[in-house]
Amino acid sequence: MILIFLIQAIIFGSFCAFIAREKNRYSIGWFFLGFLFSLIALLALIAVPTAPKLDDPRQSNKRTVALLGWIFLYILIGLILIGIVIGIMIFIKL
Repeated sequence: MILIFLIQAIIFGSFCAFIAREKNRYSIGWFFLGFLFSLIALLALIAVPTAPKLDDPRQSNKRTVALLGWIFLYILIGLILIGIVIGIMIFIKL
């Protein structure tokens, strides 16, 4: 069962990285978002417009900082959802 989830996560991560590269986005970050959040990250990436090609490295740094903010937000939302699910599971057992 865990192997199926791992394979699914790798497939979604790879697909998100490919689409991100085609949209001039940070493919490594999107790989991890796809790996962790699967369909949610894929839908978010599809909604994001294509970024213009950047020649200035400072613009790339701004994009990286913005991406890290989004990653933090996704992780925070994921942890909250996991906490809610665990709380519901504990409540049901009581």
